[in-house]
Amino acid sequence: MSEGNEGEVKSAEFESPAESAVVEHEATIELKPMSEVAAATEASGKRTSVKSTAALGGKTGSKSSRKSILNGTIETAEQKDLTTLNRMRRQTQLGLPIPDGNEPDWRWKLCVILDTAFVQTLTMFILFLALFIGDVTVLCTSTNSADVMVSSVLVVVLVFFTCDMFLQCIARKDYNNSFFFYMDLLGTFSLVTEIMWISEAIGLDELEEGTLLRASRTSRVGARAARMTKLVRLLRVLRMTRIMKLLRLFLNNKKENAEKETKDATSLIAVRLSESISKQVAALTMIAILFTPLLSFSSEESVAGAYANLFSDYVGEDCTTTIEPLAESMNDYMADSYQQPVSLIVGTCEITFDKTEPSRDKDKRTFKADDVELLVDVSTQNDEIAGLNIGLNLFVVFLLTFFSLLQNSTCHRLLVTPLEHMFVRLQGIASDLFKAVDVPVEATEDGAGTEEIGTMENIVDKLARLVMNVTSNEGSHKVDAILNDDSLSQEAKNYVLDITHKLDHVSAITSIAKPIQSGDVKLRTEIQDSSEFFPEKVDTELLESWNFDVLTLTNEQIFSYILKMFDMLGLISDDLVEARVLRNLLDLLVLNYKENPYHNFKHITDVTHTVYRMISVCFATTPVTELERLAMMTAALAHDLQHPGQNNSYLIYTKDPLATTYNDLSVLENLHVAALFSIFSEHPEANLLRNLDEQSWWEVRRMVVGMILHTDMTKHFEMVSKLDVVLELRGDGDSEVDKNYFSSSDDRQLLVNLLLHASDISNPCKPWPICQKWTECVIQEFFEQGDMEKSRNMTISVNMDRETTNRPLSQVNFIEIIVAPLWGNTARLLPPTNELLENLLYNRKQWGECCEADVLADPNKTEEQKKEETGKIKKRTEAFFKKYGPIVWGESRDSDSEA
Repeated sequence: MSEGNEGEVKSAEFESPAESAVVEHEATIELKPMSEVAAATEASGKRTSVKSTAALGGKTGSKSSRKSILNGTIETAEQKDLTTLNRMRRQTQLGLPIPDGNEPDWRWKLCVILDTAFVQTLTMFILFLALFIGDVTVLCTSTNSADVMVSSVLVVVLVFFTCDMFLQCIARKDYNNSFFFYMDLLGTFSLVTEIMWISEAIGLDELEEGTLLRASRTSRVGARAARMTKLVRLLRVLRMTRIMKLLRLFLNNKKENAEKETKDATSLIAVRLSESISKQVAALTMIAILFTPLLSFSSEESVAGAYANLFSDYVGEDCTTTIEPLAESMNDYMADSYQQPVSLIVGTCEITFDKTEPSRDKDKRTFKADDVELLVDVSTQNDEIAGLNIGLNLFVVFLLTFFSLLQNSTCHRLLVTPLEHMFVRLQGIASDLFKAVDVPVEATEDGAGTEEIGTMENIVDKLARLVMNVTSNEGSHKVDAILNDDSLSQEAKNYVLDITHKLDHVSAITSIAKPIQSGDVKLRTEIQDSSEFFPEKVDTELLESWNFDVLTLTNEQIFSYILKMFDMLGLISDDLVEARVLRNLLDLLVLNYKENPYHNFKHITDVTHTVYRMISVCFATTPVTELERLAMMTAALAHDLQHPGQNNSYLIYTKDPLATTYNDLSVLENLHVAALFSIFSEHPEANLLRNLDEQSWWEVRRMVVGMILHTDMTKHFEMVSKLDVVLELRGDGDSEVDKNYFSSSDDRQLLVNLLLHASDISNPCKPWPICQKWTECVIQEFFEQGDMEKSRNMTISVNMDRETTNRPLSQVNFIEIIVAPLWGNTARLLPPTNELLENLLYNRKQWGECCEADVLADPNKTEEQKKEETGKIKKRTEAFFKKYGPIVWGESRDSDSEA
């Protein structure tokens, strides 16, 4: 049972007796819902991480609170039950039997004993002994005593295999009449043909020629092959001793992770699939070996027999003059053959040749014809046959092992590994999925299983991403992914923790705005005459580009540009926003924005221009209503109103009155909203919303509040997560379903929130010269806060210590961790904004080169260290381009070359 689930779904397709036993055992355990466990934990006043899927109770009764100390740890009765259950699942994973309640306990214990590593290894050793001892002895010795020793050993092997078969039969129901049973039967009792006393008694040694010889050899080779099928059963030793896994871990130099321990179901599938394929390979090999001798020609030499028949015609002839010359000629002819003459008896004539008589009976062969006996030495032939037998055995072992491993590897790569990925994900998210979507669970159709594994895995990946984004705590999984990324420095991770307040101070306030139903208002192309309030001229070409550099403008110029933006969006009119009201508001905003290095009036002008440009370039594909345009521009102008120059963390940790007022929740953002509507209330002449009716006023207020609150960086990862969901459900913005984007009230609020928040952190997306200027401004403000923290003996926040902060590296981290995930999704949703993402890629490359320059200029680093660090920086840049480059240039363009 995997962690996080309150129940278990068991597939009938892969159900086995072992699996059924596990399920039945689990059925005897009372399951308590996770909510009850959590409630009981909270009631006790303790913080607990519930790692099990259910609390175990039921039959344990009063023993449930009993504790025992084992090896220095305290273990409750419930934990013991869970440990037992996990152990049973581990046995199932290894293919070991599980008691099902109907079987005697001794049978299960016997199975466990038979499957222990010691017994299986002993069986493996004895199997190899039975396969090779006879032929190895032939090669190494030439005495009859060796044959006696081999036969004695084979008797012991025969007894061992017979006992093993008997125990397997009484211990395992699925062994009787199985493939392994018949193969073991054939292989075991074939040993009688190799025990010398038995083979001599039944006359196997007298089979010498023709069909009988080939049939005898076929049966022996086939029996040996059957004996080798034990190897298929014994391959579980490799699984149990984990040799292959350890070897793989050594080669890959990686550690096992906890996910591997949760793959009980899929590992059982892998075991059964592997054994099934192994049986097929074994059967195929058996057939090949059995039929090879039958289809091959038996090349037994008959020269010695022919000579024996020849000499029978010379019985009674003179030994010296007739027989000896003929014998000498025979000896010369057979000198290089497998059968070399040792002695010849023709009637009363006895001739001995130079060849010494072998001491081993099997190395001697006698050919008889009438009164002729020809004794020949066949030791060379026997040695070659023994060598070929060893080669054949080794080949069969290789064939079985190689193809079994090959098939296993193929199945793992094409079937088991994708299934493991899918099942592990599904086990972890199934309960959350059904809670997150209001869809009844229906059984899948039989035809659904015919989908390709790759397609199925992609679907499950999509579901997994959706559920992760929907059920996570306001983007916390995004933060966790960053914190668990080994490629990021601790400084970068600390930066994330700092801006998110470790997700402990995230506001639960939500604000929903509804789009008006009256349709869209076309954007203006001509500005009204407002020279009385905005005397400065504007550069329209500059305004309509991303090269708009507000840092070079005066306040009067800024006022005129803002008026131009409002008018181009169709917002300046006597019925909506009056030019003089906008001018009054801008005058008040200048007074209420402090002279901070970054969070000042020019910053909000830059953000307002970015919002304006995004509305303009995206209007054709993603139109926004008149009230939405008004709300976005108003929120942009006020989103940092009265900003003190310090972030929320500083205000909270210094117990600033603002933090007290807003209960540590989005402190600055609440301040900005309150300050804006206070101006509207106290200065009607500057109230941009004064011409709206009651319903429209509330609608704009809801949107403005929602937008400004979502500029809080603690909500950043939540927004990225929501955009992931939109992209997963509907595809990229240029897809066929983009017309469905932002149709509901929640989607409209997400859109306006996105436009303001993306604009607020868009400095790295601007052209490189503008990006550099704003970077200096924000770093200067950070350093001023760091100085204040230092003066108060506080821990200096990340990137705010002017003595230690690496400026280029801080920008690399900011771009990769914060800006790119949001703007990558933004460019996918709103393709006309691709130019900004392309600028971001270029700026990321520039900051990376600055990092390399800093490393190369460091006198405290060796050349080797410099080479290593610059190499890491280059790889990081390449990875960044590989991830975000295709969004800008498409999949066909080489992102690495751009990097």
